[in-house]
Amino acid sequence: MIDIHNHTTFSDGRNTVEQVIQSAVEAGLQVIGLSDHFDPYVCQEVCLQPEQINGYLKKIRSFDGKLPIKVLAGLELGLQSEGILLPGEEMDYYIYSVHTVPGRPDLKSLEDPWEIYLKEAILAVDLIDRPGFFGHLDFLRRHIPFGRPPKPGPLIDRLLMKLVSNHVGLEVNTSGWMYGLGDP
Repeated sequence: MIDIHNHTTFSDGRNTVEQVIQSAVEAGLQVIGLSDHFDPYVCQEVCLQPEQINGYLKKIRSFDGKLPIKVLAGLELGLQSEGILLPGEEMDYYIYSVHTVPGRPDLKSLEDPWEIYLKEAILAVDLIDRPGFFGHLDFLRRHIPFGRPPKPGPLIDRLLMKLVSNHVGLEVNTSGWMYGLGDP
């Protein structure tokens, strides 16, 4: 088993790099990936800053070959159709996540924010050019009334087809349990 969407105290996580890795070892995982937030489009207090990337990567790499688990260095990158800010250092993988939509800072106030969110994701996926996954497709569920999932339909179909054609994986994110939504 592997887990590659984990945040540490380098961004908005509660645990240090060491604590996350130790928990993964204790759980019997074969691979653990650390993927702290790096997103110029959201509140910067919860994100790695460009000047921290080298230290972040060095810290993760310090565990190479020292434990009975493979430790990967990743980032959760903010993705928007306006662009992707990439760090100067190369990571093992990236989680590409749409956290906001240009010109729409508050999606919670909209009757159906899914249409705008999915259209933004469809446009933004074309910018992905490094190995990775599209993160938490159900992101809005945590932020809109009653945690409504997106309705099946042409927008979801277009996004999924675009991910496939651009060779981008789709993350299976279980944070719905953590946020009390009842399912992943």
